[in-house]
Amino acid sequence: MILIVWLALPFFDRLAETHFILSFADGSVLTVLFGTWLLSILLTGIYPAILLSGNHPLGILQSEHSPGAFTVWVRKGLVVIQFTAAISLIIGAIAIISQLNYIQHRDEGYNRSQIFSIDLPSDQWFKQYGAGKEATLLQAFKTELLKQPGIDNATYTYGSILDMVVSMAGIADWDGRDPNFNPAVYPLNVDPDFRKIFRLQLVSGRWFMPGDPGDKHNYILNETAAGDFGLHRPWVGQRFILMGDTGHVVGIVKDFHFRSFHEKIAPVVLMDDAPWKSDLFVKIAPQGASAAIHGAGELFHRFFPDQPFDYTFLDQAFDNLYRSDIRTSQLVGIFSCVAVLLSCLGLLGLATFTARQREKEIATRKILGASVGHIIGRLSGEFLRLVVIALLIAIPIGWWATHKWLEGFSYRTGISWWMFLFAGCLAFGVAFFTVAVQAFKAAVANPVKSLRSQ
Repeated sequence: MILIVWLALPFFDRLAETHFILSFADGSVLTVLFGTWLLSILLTGIYPAILLSGNHPLGILQSEHSPGAFTVWVRKGLVVIQFTAAISLIIGAIAIISQLNYIQHRDEGYNRSQIFSIDLPSDQWFKQYGAGKEATLLQAFKTELLKQPGIDNATYTYGSILDMVVSMAGIADWDGRDPNFNPAVYPLNVDPDFRKIFRLQLVSGRWFMPGDPGDKHNYILNETAAGDFGLHRPWVGQRFILMGDTGHVVGIVKDFHFRSFHEKIAPVVLMDDAPWKSDLFVKIAPQGASAAIHGAGELFHRFFPDQPFDYTFLDQAFDNLYRSDIRTSQLVGIFSCVAVLLSCLGLLGLATFTARQREKEIATRKILGASVGHIIGRLSGEFLRLVVIALLIAIPIGWWATHKWLEGFSYRTGISWWMFLFAGCLAFGVAFFTVAVQAFKAAVANPVKSLRSQ
């Protein structure tokens, strides 16, 4: 067993993205190994010895011994426990896959296809060119970038549309604001091309006008900000102040998911303030990914020498937001398969034992005219009842565990009845196949031979 764990540990580390060390100098590892060894001795040695010590030697020699009701119920109980765990894990795996599928197909409110981001140098690096030169250099870089093959458009931002982590409270003001109301605001600095690339939908008003100096002091709010702030209608045209800079609301955009689905959409204020830029998002023309990345890399090193060219595709960054959830689904899927396998082994052992104990009964039924199908159905029914019990226990457990996991998402799919039905049908199918194989072997055995051996 230790060898199996040692061989499987690298695979588990890659799957769980962690690093476990199996050290025999670790007291906790030794405790687990010693406890497992002691428990194995108790289960495989002492318990059978106690059972055998209570039997009559003559009965054993005459092959009249049969396990007591307690032993049979222990075996059946273990099978129920195994299938309960397996069905619960199957329900969990289905729910996780359903939620991940929901995330992949839900509209985030913006387009992320064929877009990659480039990390720009820090403000400290731009200081070597003197004050006020940053905006000029960035504009020149963007102009040359749009001439490169494979590039459709580009936009500067300060902060990512995908995973905005900086929020500030007490930086916004507007007409009619309660002095005690200071909501957290996510500021997002963009340029006029931002909406073209990400295809944000305007609910009312307009977008920032290219080259309009007045728009450097104006703002666009998402629907949540307009609603939570309690702005007077019409929203467009209202006076708005952000970090002391007074302007007006010129537009309202439809809510978009700027964080993972774990987080609820919060108030976002978009502005067009040229000096604040940290990222460049590039829209790739159809079939132009290789040329776009190559051209952007060469141009980047020409404009920003000695700076690393780091880029990330938006689809990849989106998947990274749910890496832990994907890893959870993989681990639960593996544990579900292992649990089903162990449950089938336990059920197969119980079915084999029961068929052996009832050879005389099966033989008698065959002589009296019972068909093979009747015998298989009778034997299988007894074991499928154990699966029914396990299913009844697993449904509330699976529902509770799934509900608790889904509570971590502000936007989530529901828990549907078909998840439990699918898990139950899968468990029934696997259990029936496992038992039916052994029942078939017992049903087709020669009844004369079975009776003669009793």
